[in-house]
Amino acid sequence: MKSNFSKEKKYNPDWNGNKELPEDEQLVAYIKPMKSGEVIDLTDVLKSVGFEKGEAKQLSSAQMKAVVKEAGHYLPTYVRLEHADDFTIQDVVDYTPFLSLAVDLLFTLMNFSSPNQDDVKNS
Repeated sequence: MKSNFSKEKKYNPDWNGNKELPEDEQLVAYIKPMKSGEVIDLTDVLKSVGFEKGEAKQLSSAQMKAVVKEAGHYLPTYVRLEHADDFTIQDVVDYTPFLSLAVDLLFTLMNFSSPNQDDVKNS
């Protein structure tokens, strides 16, 4: 039996004009899937700030800060950045100029780590 499980996903965030840069200069995030319990924890954090459905940009600034405060510690474990010449993934977690990027990466991490409809089908 073959699975569709992937151990890493390449993601180009649409942040700070990133996608307008030449491809070899664009910020790239390499995302590894979270463990099941951590996905549940991240889901609980998002629910606690009132998130129900949609994308990260629908959260208020206060909600985004709460998400990063409660779940940002997952980013250094599961996300590696390429072409981030003057900042690190820990900077993304620690400094407010990166708040929207941190939330985007957390949502992408959660979506990549969560089971999709095909994963939960009863056969």
